[in-house]
Amino acid sequence: ACNTQHNGEFAGVFDLPDGPYPTDRAAASKARLDGCGQVVATFAALPNDASLQDRIGWIATPFSEVEWNMGNRGVRCYAHSADPLNQSIKGAGPTVLPVD
Repeated sequence: ACNTQHNGEFAGVFDLPDGPYPTDRAAASKARLDGCGQVVATFAALPNDASLQDRIGWIATPFSEVEWNMGNRGVRCYAHSADPLNQSIKGAGPTVLPVD
């Protein structure tokens, strides 16, 4: 439950654009993390700027080439905090999640 101590929260899904399966691991990782940064910022009502990573962290789940070839380009995005949370960060904004 969001009102019990936790350090992660599902924020949403980011869909990568159609195209060939990304074989450059570093570029694929950057695309997933950049996309999830926007998802987490929107979910938490935070600006998606250089200070976002100083407010909250995020995790982007990778996908397989099989999933990609089946048309699944969705990356699951999770907000992550090193400090325990006792409430949802959905719509929390900068007051609840200040630059640390």
